[in-house]
Amino acid sequence: MFVVIVGLLLAAAAAPATAWASPATSYRIVDLGSLGGGYGGAEAVNDRGEVVGYSTTARGEQHAFLWSRGQMTDLGTLGGAYSYAADINNHGQVVGYSYTASGEGHPFLWADGRMTDLGGLYCSAEAINDDGQVIGNCLGHPVLWSDGQMTDLTTQGLAPYATARDINDAGQIVGGHLTAGNAFHAYRYHDGQVLDLGALASDYSEAVAVNGHGQAAGRGANASGYMQAYYWSGRGIVAIGSFDGTYSEARGLNNRGQVVGSSSTGGSVHGFVWQRGVLFDLGVLAAGGWSYSWATDVNAHGLIVGGSYTADGQAHPVLWRPTNAKR
Repeated sequence: MFVVIVGLLLAAAAAPATAWASPATSYRIVDLGSLGGGYGGAEAVNDRGEVVGYSTTARGEQHAFLWSRGQMTDLGTLGGAYSYAADINNHGQVVGYSYTASGEGHPFLWADGRMTDLGGLYCSAEAINDDGQVIGNCLGHPVLWSDGQMTDLTTQGLAPYATARDINDAGQIVGGHLTAGNAFHAYRYHDGQVLDLGALASDYSEAVAVNGHGQAAGRGANASGYMQAYYWSGRGIVAIGSFDGTYSEARGLNNRGQVVGSSSTGGSVHGFVWQRGVLFDLGVLAAGGWSYSWATDVNAHGLIVGGSYTADGQAHPVLWRPTNAKR
């Protein structure tokens, strides 16, 4: 474990008018280890502090994992040499993507020690809510698995080409969709109704996370062509900015309005947490060498997960724990 004192960085040009300031926050960055290989990352964390992601094994395969209370469990595959865990809900159900023995890629649901094939060739499962509803993508079509049925959401009001990236407990889904003007915009979808969330300064945006309040976070190109992280609260898109004025990308969002993701730093990329106009650098496992990290999700207690390179050049899943975290 390492202690990172996170510096306070104000992205003034990107901050909303009611910019918020706070003292620097102390985080412990915890190396979650691996399944025996040298490459991996964490993708999601639930409110119980259980973490899922992917790691290479000693045999060179990539497998989905579940980390809980200091122990990493290999979730296996659907028969092939590859699996990836994308999300976990508060009941410990995990969704992701795996190769079968014949080399086909299928979505899976893992629960109670068993991985179940959700069906659908060239499909991926992206997120699961606490009601067990799963969303994902099949060949350019967003899909919903619910009560044992798979529904193509392009038949339920979404555009012919769209992505589904996250779902909350109210059943609101976010992603990106092709508009009538051939732009690709972030959307929020619920019960056949599509709300276009707009874009920053170009024709591209995509929402990748939605919280229980229906707020969203994602990415979009700005006027200079750089990918930028953004937050959508219902009053339009707010650009989060970046550490060096170029690249940033949001990956996760909680009900407190904390957004996590990655930003260029003028020579590297670091994970960040953002709230109310303030950008915090989460730092890395080891200084020197390739100083690189990324953040992918944040739970209700402010626990953040992602990945970081180690001193010997490996990439490991990590957890950033604020000093006042409950779990």
